[in-house]
Amino acid sequence: MRVRLILANQSEARFYDMASADSPLQRVGALTDGEEHAQDTPPPVQHAAPENEAAAAAERRRFAFSRRLSTAEPRPRKDAAMRFARQIAAELDAARRRDSFDRLVLMAGPAFIGLLRSALSGPVRATLFAEIRRDMLRQDETIVQACVPPEAFL
Repeated sequence: MRVRLILANQSEARFYDMASADSPLQRVGALTDGEEHAQDTPPPVQHAAPENEAAAAAERRRFAFSRRLSTAEPRPRKDAAMRFARQIAAELDAARRRDSFDRLVLMAGPAFIGLLRSALSGPVRATLFAEIRRDMLRQDETIVQACVPPEAFL
C-alpha cells in the first residue's frame, strides 16, 4: 500500500511517500506560497509626534482602534491560505491521476486542515485515510513517521 503523506501549513507544504509503516519517509515534493511569505513583514509605519494634548489623545484613540481591528484575521490572508490549499489539492489530484499513491494522510494545523480538506477533489478525498491536526513541518522525520497510523498500510 503506497501512502502519500502531506505536511502543510498556510505557507509551506511537503509531500512524502511511505511504502510501509517502518519504511523511511521519501520526500517527493514541496510547495511554498510566495505571497504568504511576502506578507509576513509589513512595511514600518512612521507617525509624526502630536503637537498638543488634544492631538495626542486623538492619536491614542486611533491607535487603540487600529489594534482592535488588527486582532481579527484579515480577509486577504484567509484568501491566500485558500488559494494555497487549492494549489496543494491540484498537486494531489495530478499525483492521483498518475497513480502515485493509494492512500492519503494529511498533517496540518486545525485551521488549515479544514481549508485543505475542502479543496480536495472527490477522487482524492476518497483516498483520504487520516487527518492529523497538528502542524508537523518543523518536527523531526522520525516523529512524523511515528504519527502515521499503521492501519494505513493494511
